[in-house]
Parts: sequence; C-alpha cells; structure tokens
Amino acid sequence: MDQTKLLQQQVNIQELRITGTLMTLGRARDNDITINDKSVSAHHAKIITYFNTSYIEDLGSTNGILLNGSPVHKHIIHDGDEIQIGSYLFIISKDPPAFFSR
Repeated sequence: MDQTKLLQQQVNIQELRITGTLMTLGRARDNDITINDKSVSAHHAKIITYFNTSYIEDLGSTNGILLNGSPVHKHIIHDGDEIQIGSYLFIISKDPPAFFSR
C-alpha cells in the first residue's frame, strides 16, 4: 500500500490556521480546537503568538505532541509545520484567509 494512503488511514489530517494570540487544543469542549480522540488530554496544548512568532506548548498531556515527527514540550512553529496530537495531524498555516488578500 502507498505510504501516503497508509498515513491518511491512521491519522486525521487537517489544516490549522493560526488566527489569534492564544489558541487551545484538547478533548474538552472549552478549547478553541476540540480534538475528538481518547488519547488526547482534556487540555492538551496551546499555541501562543507574539508578534509574528508562534509557539506550541504541551500542557502536561499524557501522550505529548509531535512537531514534524519529533516530540516537543515547547517549540517555535512555522508555516507548513506538522503537529501531531493523538490521531490528528495538523498542517500549520499562518497565512491570512483568502478574503484578506489584496
């Protein structure tokens, strides 16, 4: 089986557009991004943006975060980076939505 198809069967792939200064990710409904996966902690991680630099930080989750395939606790993230939390793979997008284009 093609490796890309195998990955897509195991992982839910989604774009994650960074839109503010603070975003929370986790299984609980009060997060900005709710992840429906039992391996994800209720409040798993947060993304903080200062000026043009964004960081992802693990909030003491049980199963951690992978950034481009490597485990991290707190790390700078860039456009196009891949963050895996549980069975979800988020592709980071820091570009403004198309309707803001000039």
